[in-house]
Amino acid sequence: MTVREVPIAEGLVLTVIEHSELADCAGAVVWDAALVLIHFLAKGTGRNLLRGKRVLDLGAGTGAAGLAAGLLGARVLLTDLPHLLPGLTRNVAANELQEHVAVAALRGRVLLAYERRPLVVERAFAEFSRVGLVAEQVPTEELHPHWQSPDIFLFWLRPGPRPTPHAWPGAL
Repeated sequence: MTVREVPIAEGLVLTVIEHSELADCAGAVVWDAALVLIHFLAKGTGRNLLRGKRVLDLGAGTGAAGLAAGLLGARVLLTDLPHLLPGLTRNVAANELQEHVAVAALRGRVLLAYERRPLVVERAFAEFSRVGLVAEQVPTEELHPHWQSPDIFLFWLRPGPRPTPHAWPGAL
């Protein structure tokens, strides 16, 4: 366990307890992308976006970005897989944000409505599996009989196998 102090603005320091001993290291440490986001949010335009707003952090990991949003005046819901919730809760307490930041298990699913498009869009749609998502088509018989088309599909998206590092944008 490592305690990390991140100065984010004049007089504001974010405290993050990292849990690098977890098998799921993706949610156990503060990633560089989170630091970039935190400092954008703490700066001029970003800071004005947050005060009095509601923020939903999906897959919060350590909660660093969402906690920073809370320190900057937003009401925040941090979500992640159940085994990461104790760490999120500790980080909320470490920053004394219990009145502004809540923690919850990520349970939702995404329902995607998709209309067949040119080949380039079809290829982009196929990227879901490369980034770790599984798309399950809603059976035609579950659709409204008068509101369906052979070119329109509904899919449930859910997490699938872990993606390979080359699957992320910018890594190709």
